Amino acid sequence: MDSNPDAAKEFNAHAYKTAMDYENSFAQAAKRIRISPVQTPIEPTSTEQVD
Repeated sequence: MDSNPDAAKEFNAHAYKTAMDYENSFAQAAKRIRISPVQTPIEPTSTEQVD
């Protein structure tokens, strides 16, 4: 990147686009998945070991 003054700009633009693609992908997935605001907690299982 030191030898090409535009390399950092290109790298940052690509990194930003990639991050935005992930953000948009997760946002679209969140719209499709309905998660209840109150979920039943999972009861802990026994800690006894079985021989």
